Amino acid sequence: RFVARVLAPEEKRALAEEDDPQTALWLYWAAKETVFKSVSKALGRPPPFRHSLFRVRLEPPPDPGGNQPLLGPRIRKGRGSYGEFQVNLRIEAGPGWIHALGWMGDPTKDLPWGVRYGVAPIVSPPGEWKEALRSLFSPREWQGVYQPASALARLEARGALAAALGVEEGRLEIAAGPGAAGRRIPRVLLDGVAAPLDLTLSHHGNWIGWAFLWGEEPRDRGPVSVPPISPTAGT
Repeated sequence: RFVARVLAPEEKRALAEEDDPQTALWLYWAAKETVFKSVSKALGRPPPFRHSLFRVRLEPPPDPGGNQPLLGPRIRKGRGSYGEFQVNLRIEAGPGWIHALGWMGDPTKDLPWGVRYGVAPIVSPPGEWKEALRSLFSPREWQGVYQPASALARLEARGALAAALGVEEGRLEIAAGPGAAGRRIPRVLLDGVAAPLDLTLSHHGNWIGWAFLWGEEPRDRGPVSVPPISPTAGT
């Protein structure tokens, strides 16, 4: 029943042809959530999340003898759609986690310039989590925190943002837009003013993830290389 609810007919047929359907099912799940988040930003509000309407087409797995690493994340690419929206997908699977990135634009490019991302295991704070973490956030940021994972994802992303932008972390805030908890689109503020950044946060089970896009590609240099993620990355 779960597969029938989540996957469209053509996706179920593709899943049956996978060498590892169990893992592939969760690749589809992560990809659909990524398409949902991308479309939510394009619309300015989340649409109804009927999973089967968020279509995903995965490219065949890469040749094991090709350029895929023997250890570390395995990468799959694909395309997602919802109505008129088209989303490029890049999905990485590591030991115990799957991390999907989605973006709208040129499907021939692997990733836009200025993308940074990471995943990290959840390390629960000692004692009562609200007491342990409350002082690390501004009042505006705290309004978007509704569970330990959402707080920890914000801390990881904020540290990475500060490092990428070359600013003190205290100048940054990750505020939440309007809406229900868990469905709010995060906004990055620098010195209290909206920054030209696109940020997404994710958490599920024992893992948190984040990704952000900033700036325009400089004309005098090529795209920067994005460092590979690992189960301990994120700062």
